[in-house]
Amino acid sequence: MAKKVSFKRNQSLREFQRINGEIYNENDDRLYSLPDIMANQLRFTMRAIKGVRKKNKSRLENNLLIAFSWLMTLASRLHIDVEDSIWKRFPGYCPYCGGCPCKCRFRKVKPKKMVRLVRKDSKRPKSLAEFQEMVESIYPQGEKTLIDSTIHLAEEAGEVSEAIQIYYGEHKDSQFKDVAKEIADFACHFFNVASAAGIDIARGLAKQYKNNCHVCHKAPCICKFSYVAKFKS
Repeated sequence: MAKKVSFKRNQSLREFQRINGEIYNENDDRLYSLPDIMANQLRFTMRAIKGVRKKNKSRLENNLLIAFSWLMTLASRLHIDVEDSIWKRFPGYCPYCGGCPCKCRFRKVKPKKMVRLVRKDSKRPKSLAEFQEMVESIYPQGEKTLIDSTIHLAEEAGEVSEAIQIYYGEHKDSQFKDVAKEIADFACHFFNVASAAGIDIARGLAKQYKNNCHVCHKAPCICKFSYVAKFKS
């Protein structure tokens, strides 16, 4: 009997990572090395940014959603819980100034140092949509343009790749923690770009993943390596 896997808008970020894994991890484990996964995450992030340059919101949204899916695959390969990583890094306030909204631009402290405030787990977002809302409350729109946000997203995508390469060079626990931190930063700026463009990520993912893989509509996915390599959205 065919399996049907779907994501609902009110579900959690952790649940999306689990569903994404149910759809893709089996096929990805067979077809893709970690560098392959990193390359695809970067590839679709850059295609999303091209959507901004072309002023094509549909291209921006579609490729953002695919890039986010590849980020979940990357995190799952490394056994990193994305939801936990984001909450640890952004527990309802900016990790540098402790503000919500962030007040870093008024303080201009260099170099930046992490603040340690009491994390109120009762305020932890329950759904993926609430995580986007939380990030927007910490970093409100209007302070940066959409182009500024996408440039920052590109920087964060590169830092994820750099952190993983450093970890695989020496395999230190501190370096692995840096990977989880950079994944959280990328996800945060992913939400920033979406909010700046008026995109509801949870709604978009619910539409894209209403019936298994959004391309082959199978779970596990059966898309071939050669097809994915040429896929454009």
